[in-house]
Amino acid sequence: ERVLLGAWRRRERVRQGRGEREARVRRRFEAQWAKYAEGLTSFVRTQAARGHQWVATVDATGHPVWLSQKTGKTRRSDPIEARIRENLARERKKAEDRVDDHLERLQAFWAHEDDDWEAAMA
Repeated sequence: ERVLLGAWRRRERVRQGRGEREARVRRRFEAQWAKYAEGLTSFVRTQAARGHQWVATVDATGHPVWLSQKTGKTRRSDPIEARIRENLARERKKAEDRVDDHLERLQAFWAHEDDDWEAAMA
């Protein structure tokens, strides 16, 4: 009886540790993402500055617009900021998918581990 009780307590500690591990993976992801996003933003800005394609100006009504020196077309929103938002959204989605996949594999392994434990205890 003591052996079973000890095994059950260890099992509960293991299950609690799993939740802590998932939380740690999520926190680490957010920290890594913040650094990556900062670097990606810096890279896109640097690339845009080298091209000197867009110039901020105002239109006939006094609203700010961005003028392409290459094509002569204007945009109402900052094209560099739009590119940054697009890149960040795309890369964030890919990174989140990878983290979710990692967590799903962990949970599948844990479920298999639980099944083995239940079978051993039956």
